[in-house]
Amino acid sequence: MGGRERKYHCTSARNPTADETRQLEAWKPWAAQAYAEIVLCLDNDYGEVIDTTTDPHAAWTLLEGSFGLQQSGIQSIVNAELTLAKWDGHKPINKHRDHMKTLRTRLSDAGLTISNMQFYNYFINSLPILASTISWSQSITPLLPTPSTHFVSVSEQ
Repeated sequence: MGGRERKYHCTSARNPTADETRQLEAWKPWAAQAYAEIVLCLDNDYGEVIDTTTDPHAAWTLLEGSFGLQQSGIQSIVNAELTLAKWDGHKPINKHRDHMKTLRTRLSDAGLTISNMQFYNYFINSLPILASTISWSQSITPLLPTPSTHFVSVSEQ
């Protein structure tokens, strides 16, 4: 919203002055834009909290009340999604990796940052057990966030 401030002050709830009415009318498009920005930034999982209002301040207050103190709950949910994520072997591994990275970002947004090693462990555990041997390989390195890290490739025996 570019730091736009509410520049009107109504002296009477019943009979605003002409100047107050103009200020209020000028504020309405900015409030609509602020509300739209809030809605567009929300994941679908969180949008239903603000379905009852179109006021940006009320929406922000509802979001803060619903999720501000419950970061540990959000962390638990996203952490469970990360733990239970499994690659089905049908979609490209890059899509699965991107999904895992999205979960990692959501977890970080909720206040819980995991190290690269923890992420690699989640990622490796999300892969199916297809073989009895695991060998280190440079060939799949581009799948990982850091190019210097090696990754496992699974070979059937």
